[in-house]
Amino acid sequence: MQTGSEACAFCNEVRELRESHIVPKFVFRWLKNSGVSPYLRNHQNPNKKVQDGVKIPLLCNDCEQLFEKYETPFAKFIFRPFVDDPTYTVMYSDWCAKFAASVMWRAGTFFLLTSSNGLPVEVRQQIEAACDVWRTFILGASPNPSQYELHMVPFDLIESSVGVPLHKSLNTYLQRIIDTHLFGFTDANSQIISVKLGPIGLFGFVSPPRDKWAGSRIKVRSGQFKLQNLKLPLGLFQYLNYRSEVVFEQLESMSDVQKSKVMDMIEEHSDAFFESNTYRAMLQDIKLSS
Repeated sequence: MQTGSEACAFCNEVRELRESHIVPKFVFRWLKNSGVSPYLRNHQNPNKKVQDGVKIPLLCNDCEQLFEKYETPFAKFIFRPFVDDPTYTVMYSDWCAKFAASVMWRAGTFFLLTSSNGLPVEVRQQIEAACDVWRTFILGASPNPSQYELHMVPFDLIESSVGVPLHKSLNTYLQRIIDTHLFGFTDANSQIISVKLGPIGLFGFVSPPRDKWAGSRIKVRSGQFKLQNLKLPLGLFQYLNYRSEVVFEQLESMSDVQKSKVMDMIEEHSDAFFESNTYRAMLQDIKLSS
């Protein structure tokens, strides 16, 4: 869908703007196709059924096409294979870093446009600087994202945890929730943009953390990912655990009427539900809780 003529946020040309997804559309298509309902529910407003993710007038058609150039191989060669098989070794080339940069640019720009006075001046300036570098990297005007590193973390089911308290729905959060968030990591001076595409997390360093992230940084030219090769700080796990708590607290605020409709939908499509990734994640959460 197109809106009126305004300056495109990416190329700055005055053109007809598209209703642009912040999180790529293929992620929401997967979420609907792998669920039991033709509708989605945003955890920030769980009583409202929606057909798609958040969209705002942001990009012109040319810039939309540029971003889709990187979305297509990511969906084909990383997202869909990993969803089908979490042991899959992710292989990629130069399109992967450009895709991640485009997602981080969209999320960062969205925060800047919608947060109004909610962001401290210093944090706003940091996001602006990061988005500017990600933009020039996407356009080929800079060879890499510099200090604004791009990281990818695939999530498998958590089968056990020794001595670390887990939120009761952490597996369901990691596998099924789409979540975009800006967070301070370890200390107040570190800021990271997190965009969770279901079972794959993308992270953009706005202000680099002190803790080391090993095996997750997306290389500019080509590389591979494997779950077993990742060595990530405990703070990341604590953050994901915290987001699980926040998101499901919002989802649990759903009205009784809407909860009843969800249960009716599950009963109507019970065979599909019990074969779904949602059910497997929920079952693992129950096992861990007990």
